[in-house]
Amino acid sequence: MLNFQVDQEKCIGCGLCAADCPMAIISMEQGLPVIAAENEDRCIRCLHCFAICESGAIAIHGSRVEESLSLDGDLPTPEQMELLIKARRAIRNYRRENLDPEVIDRLLEVTGHAPSGRNDRRLLFTVVDDGKVLEGLRDEAMAALAVLAEEKRFPAGMELFSDIVETWRTQKVDILFRG
Repeated sequence: MLNFQVDQEKCIGCGLCAADCPMAIISMEQGLPVIAAENEDRCIRCLHCFAICESGAIAIHGSRVEESLSLDGDLPTPEQMELLIKARRAIRNYRRENLDPEVIDRLLEVTGHAPSGRNDRRLLFTVVDDGKVLEGLRDEAMAALAVLAEEKRFPAGMELFSDIVETWRTQKVDILFRG
């Protein structure tokens, strides 16, 4: 459900929300933004209207300005941002201990706000929070991949999985799950 709401006391009628809507479904009527019922299904949930509203008058898809984080305070400098973006930061060797469920929950909540190209939040994550369960999953995946490798049934471009299976079989190095 779209749930597009405009706080008439806060709205200044600037029209930025209508101008910024990539689907052009917001129109200005009597100085206020509206989305006609027949256009609601065209909304791509990008939240541009919500983000651009300087007066905080728009609420949509359950997002309300009162519940949003403010960017006030110490933001990274351009040099710090460059370092964050360019620095090598991949971790491939993980500790053999289970994470606290609260840490996992917080990370998932934060990643739910990561850029997705369209603010498309229909992503699904499966979290395996137990090392023993992950071992079983890895063993099942490697067995299934071994069958595909043996029968040479990997789709074009996915042949590298044969090497992943072979490395696991001969060296017990888990390239797939990094375990």
